[in-house]
Amino acid sequence: MNERDKELALECQLLSEHTTGIYRDSLQKFADLIRADEREALCKAMEDQNTWNWDDPADTAIQVIRARGNK
Repeated sequence: MNERDKELALECQLLSEHTTGIYRDSLQKFADLIRADEREALCKAMEDQNTWNWDDPADTAIQVIRARGNK
């Protein structure tokens, strides 16, 4: 589990400094699945973007990604 995963799990009280074993492994698997799902959703959002700005693709990608959080 990376440091960011640990921070978020601690913040949500899903983990303590003493949590070990299968529960910690399950949390890691869950975090991995969430990341994969989010990557796929972002790819889908980019595919659905009809007004790609080829002059500034990074800016357009950032706008599409941030807009996902507003739905």
